[in-house]
Amino acid sequence: EAIRTAYMALADHDLKTGGASSEAMGSLLRATDYCTTRTQTAQISLLILQVAFAQGNFGQVREYVRKVELTVGSGAMASSSAAASAGGVLGAVASSSPTSGGGTSSILQEVAIKLEIAKGI
Repeated sequence: EAIRTAYMALADHDLKTGGASSEAMGSLLRATDYCTTRTQTAQISLLILQVAFAQGNFGQVREYVRKVELTVGSGAMASSSAAASAGGVLGAVASSSPTSGGGTSSILQEVAIKLEIAKGI
């Protein structure tokens, strides 16, 4: 958990300090090696989607859209009117931890909503 969180913090730092999106992408890809739950995998994949959009790497966007869809599953793909205000993905996802008492299903539902937004872009 600590290693995954550290890689996420490195990616967040890289993005905030000058748009080193290739370094942020590397940190996020390394963080995927330390995901132990499907919630963590969905969170990291969504962050990778955000960075891939910023890089203009649409092949990787397509790949991770599929990965998030498979991770989240079709049962959690309900959309919400709150989805329109789903900005700041990196900060919101990085601060939410599955061990902090938040419901795993609510996190997966949030990821599903953000995925629907990404698919519409």
